[in-house]
Amino acid sequence: MCYLPHHLLQKFKVTEKMIFQGPKSEEDVEAIRNIAHDVASQAYAHMKAAREQFEKVDLQDRKKTMKGLLSAVNTNLILQALEKNSFDPYITATQLSQRAPLTLQYHLFKSYWKSSF
Repeated sequence: MCYLPHHLLQKFKVTEKMIFQGPKSEEDVEAIRNIAHDVASQAYAHMKAAREQFEKVDLQDRKKTMKGLLSAVNTNLILQALEKNSFDPYITATQLSQRAPLTLQYHLFKSYWKSSF
C-alpha cells in the first residue's frame, strides 16, 4: 500500500476505487501511469538531490552516512522497474515480488561497499 497525492488523483480523474480494483479502460490505465510517472519523477529528483549532498560528505564519514541511505537502494530499484515497465505500477509490483530473494541484499551490499546509492 502506498500513498498517492490527492491532487494528482484529481488532476488525472482517478478514484481510489479505481486504484484498488484496477483500471477498467485504456484511459484509466494511462491516467494511473501518469500518476506513477509524476510520483516517480519527484522521487528521482529527491534521489538526485540526496546524491549531490552525499558527494559533499568527507570520504572518512561516507561509510557512516551510507548506513542511513541504504533504503535509497531499494527505492532506486523500484524506480528503475517502473521506468522499464512504462510506469505501470501493477506490472512492476508483480515483477518486484517475483525477483530472486537475494537480489536486494546483493544490491545493498554492493552499494555499501562502493559507498554509492
